[in-house]
Amino acid sequence: MYQVRKFRRRRLIRYHDLEQDLLREELNKRQSQLDSAHAMLMRHHEQTHDLEVKQQRAVHGLREDHVKRQHQTELNNQDEYMRRAQRELKKKHGLEQKQQPKSLKQKEVMIRKQFRDTCKIQTRQYKALKAQVLQTTPKEEQKIIIRKLKEEQRRKMALLAEQYEETIADMLQKQSVRSEHWMHITIDAT
Repeated sequence: MYQVRKFRRRRLIRYHDLEQDLLREELNKRQSQLDSAHAMLMRHHEQTHDLEVKQQRAVHGLREDHVKRQHQTELNNQDEYMRRAQRELKKKHGLEQKQQPKSLKQKEVMIRKQFRDTCKIQTRQYKALKAQVLQTTPKEEQKIIIRKLKEEQRRKMALLAEQYEETIADMLQKQSVRSEHWMHITIDAT
């Protein structure tokens, strides 16, 4: 009887040990599965983050290129307009010198009209560019870009006003030189 109990007890202990081993093995497998799943999730998270950063950089680069291209186009258009305006002014000046304009007021009115026309074109270009920027720029960046556009607009308008003042002053100076020249000629003739 004692032997039977001893045998049963040993068998029960072995069964218990086997159960413990199986349980440990299952827990180890689950732990390794969890570890590999965690590692995979971490890799996935890092790759997603890297992709997001690359995408943000690409979008930012595209926006920057777009704004630069718009700015360059605007500058080119402005330069072309200014060259055309200068050619027209030179042509008109040549004709005026040939035709001997009757009054200084007519010239001043013409220059003032050109200045107003240029200001209107500038304003239209600014509004069109502003509308385009508002469509293509996220709301967080809009205020900054609009502020920069306004500063650029103010600078251009100031430059135009300065050119206008210089043109008027130049015209008055040329007229006074011409008047002095005619006075010398008339004095010399008498």
